[in-house]
Amino acid sequence: DMKSSAWPALSLPNAEVLILNFSATSYSLPPFLQSMKNLKVLLVANHGSNRAELDGLSLLSSLNKLKRAMFRRISLPAEPLQMAEGGSGLWSRKRKFVESVISKTIGASPEPPQDLHKLSLVLCDVRHLLHIPSLFPSVRDLEIDYCIDLYELPDTICGISSLEKLSITNLPDLLRLPESIDKLSKLKVLRLHACGTLERLPQSVSQLSELRFLDISNCYSLEAFPEQIGELSSLVKIDMRSCSSITDLPSSLVQMECLTKVICNKDGASLWKSNGFAESKVDERKEEEVSLAFLHG
Repeated sequence: DMKSSAWPALSLPNAEVLILNFSATSYSLPPFLQSMKNLKVLLVANHGSNRAELDGLSLLSSLNKLKRAMFRRISLPAEPLQMAEGGSGLWSRKRKFVESVISKTIGASPEPPQDLHKLSLVLCDVRHLLHIPSLFPSVRDLEIDYCIDLYELPDTICGISSLEKLSITNLPDLLRLPESIDKLSKLKVLRLHACGTLERLPQSVSQLSELRFLDISNCYSLEAFPEQIGELSSLVKIDMRSCSSITDLPSSLVQMECLTKVICNKDGASLWKSNGFAESKVDERKEEEVSLAFLHG
């Protein structure tokens, strides 16, 4: 385990990239991070078999030039979260307490990194973090990948009004998306790859007027498109490989003139063609094997 006091007192004022690779159950970010005023990219990767409790996130508030951050296999300190979840009472009261505890734990400040445009959370516990969208007010690209135990995305994620790309991928437990997803008015890319238990998309997806690419590949439990999906006037590409539960298409979708490419497998290609969709716009692909080697890397 790496404690804050174990770090040497380094001075790296001109460094633009910091990569921290480790294998531990508890890890503290280095105090000298606070003085790295020119840091643009921060990659924190735990290569251990269990998630590491990460301390020192309050240091990020001083990194005004930080543009990209990636965290791999980490979680917030467990003790305050267990306190927040314990006891009785209404969820609304518990959520306020959770937000308060998390803010104090990770050091949420009134002025978080304003230039942080891409945030990647891989193999992390993000269930409580997503309840505080004010932690990343300028994020345009949010990636949540291989984060188990996430059954639904909270409505609060729709408060990140700057989002242009949302990638929710390889989540085996995800059951639903927030009904208020239409609040993400700038969203151009929505990737839901390999969310195997997701059965439906909220109707409000049809109100994402800037959406250009929808990826629902390997969402094999997804049963249908929203009926009004044809209202997506900017949609140019759909990836629906291995969506075997979708057996019908809304007429509004097939008639979309802006839709120029549909990526699918053999059965999906037959479905689109039988509904009168131009064959030249159908990109038929072979079935691909899914590798889980990444989980052990």
